[in-house]
Amino acid sequence: MNADSSLGNKIDCNNHILIIHHNKMGNKPAKSAWAKWDAHYSDSYIGAGCMFVDERTCLVGIQQKDRKNIISGFGGKCLTNEHWRVTAFRETIEEMFHIFKIPTALLAELERTLIPAKVLSSEGYITLVYTFKQLRTFLRICKKHLVTSPLYYKFPTDVQSLQNNRRIAPNKCEVSHILLWPRYFEGTRYKISNDFINDLVQLNHNIRLTDYDIIEKVIVQEV
Repeated sequence: MNADSSLGNKIDCNNHILIIHHNKMGNKPAKSAWAKWDAHYSDSYIGAGCMFVDERTCLVGIQQKDRKNIISGFGGKCLTNEHWRVTAFRETIEEMFHIFKIPTALLAELERTLIPAKVLSSEGYITLVYTFKQLRTFLRICKKHLVTSPLYYKFPTDVQSLQNNRRIAPNKCEVSHILLWPRYFEGTRYKISNDFINDLVQLNHNIRLTDYDIIEKVIVQEV
């Protein structure tokens, strides 16, 4: 399917169209990147979160619901009058570190420092996609402002310490385990949340993480 050059590429997938907007600015974050996404998304979003990925794997959390292990990303519902960027960072910090009093300075530094590799949007939920290199920056900034977490004896600084040094408390925190999960899979004995599967479906239609892309799912109405 041919697409208008102002919109980017269109991919027809089961009566849905993914519109991929490409920012041809290379690897350096543009100062106007947030402004562009702010203009694209309305204030009527439901929730937001962060996804950390490389070319083969992504970081996931395990939540226990109804005695089942559910694999999910990091994020949740917005608070009243909360910007979607703040929701994404706040929810990720809460689930990752079980900390609920988050300094405003921490959220401001994350917003100022971390420009996402992609932004995904689906049915009112916005996901900021970051690389594992950016995850290390995320952890460094969190450590600077939070210092400690009840789930870690020593605050994690990389992927390995984030998943391997976590104190398991399945009945006391929303996310019990953090682990790496393949971006491409065919089956599993775990139940995976529909929202996270939808994020992966959108993400895997793209080849590179070096462009700043906005992916919007548009429902095609039957004529």
